[in-house]
Amino acid sequence: MTRTIWFVPTNSSHVDKLKAMMDEVAARGHQVRLLCPDAVRPALDATRESVERADYPYEMLPSGGFPGGSHWSRKVIHRRKLDRVVRGFLDSHPADALVFGEDVGAVSRAFIRAAKPRGIATVMVPDGVVLPPNPACRRSLWWRFRDAASVFFQRTLEVGGPRGTSGADLFLMMSETGRRAFVQMGIPAEKIRVVGSCEYDVLVRRIGGPLTAQEEQELRARLGLAANRPVILFSHQPVVDLPEMRHLVWKMAGAARQCGATLLVKFHPRSTDVPAEWRQWTQDAGLSDQDIVWTRTGCTAIEAVRLCAVCITFFSTTAVEAFVWRKPVVLIQCVNTGYVLEYGSQYGAALEAKKPEDLEPAIVSAATDPAVRERLNRGAEEALQKELFGLDGRSAQRMADSVIDLIDRGRGA
Repeated sequence: MTRTIWFVPTNSSHVDKLKAMMDEVAARGHQVRLLCPDAVRPALDATRESVERADYPYEMLPSGGFPGGSHWSRKVIHRRKLDRVVRGFLDSHPADALVFGEDVGAVSRAFIRAAKPRGIATVMVPDGVVLPPNPACRRSLWWRFRDAASVFFQRTLEVGGPRGTSGADLFLMMSETGRRAFVQMGIPAEKIRVVGSCEYDVLVRRIGGPLTAQEEQELRARLGLAANRPVILFSHQPVVDLPEMRHLVWKMAGAARQCGATLLVKFHPRSTDVPAEWRQWTQDAGLSDQDIVWTRTGCTAIEAVRLCAVCITFFSTTAVEAFVWRKPVVLIQCVNTGYVLEYGSQYGAALEAKKPEDLEPAIVSAATDPAVRERLNRGAEEALQKELFGLDGRSAQRMADSVIDLIDRGRGA
């Protein structure tokens, strides 16, 4: 029996991350359709380019007057407009299942809410790593009150909420760590399946090993990196305030200098940080373009990982990508963040800077000590085996099996 499965990406990365799953579903004879919700989403999250690139039939969701780019409090006022648009779409388009890359926003939640009475299965495939809360995180009473109040009102008024709390029928997790985190949050274990990452399965097959000499030369030229200096990558996340971030970057730049390397700071494509402002800070701090290079869209995260000698992050998915390409990882765990990546303590796959003074020696050690690099490489292999099925190339099959099984169970098959 042919099923019709709609993929509803709500930011630009979702299509590429789920493309292998779409291809697997289509190869089994089912109908794959894409819905572009740009009219009801912030412009920063625009998906049309990636939707068109996927080369599957797609539709544009009309706005219906819903202010997609506004603060959640304004979305509350106009929520009924979004609900009418979503109900109208589902009533006029056959669907057996809806697949999302997130469930925290108003759009995905409106679809999940409308799908239930219509007997349409809903599946969420989290974008990136899902991590348990950091037990060492300390927040002020005011911060905790504000955060709790925001979550309460968004969930009560049905315009948002924490990841995993949408009531979707099934959650397909990339890793075992993500499954544990969702169970810890109170999500029923029977609604969660660990399937691996179809994105990384494809990347490993398509890209393979390190950059070729020509690829590296072209990438360095594009980013303005010297040809003869190693690259230490910092995968930036805006998780601490500006003074603390500058202090950390200063330490990273100092470590890079000790190694004769350049620090490459890669902002997320949807980051609001302005590289030009950071370049000005570099100059004011007495650092040169040989010390630090800043970029947002000059390269992809995968290109940056394949180029670097060491990858530094707080808890970004980039750490997993570094494991895939066997690049040493340094985790910054000396700051007050809401989440913590434990692949260092669990698998020995990363060096952990648990105090500010640990950061520089950890970076230097990861960049220059062959014994440390070999130990981290073994840890990365163990992490990939236990968390991502060893990148066995069958993640898309597991995902497709799970979605079709969910549809059939709903039909009583």
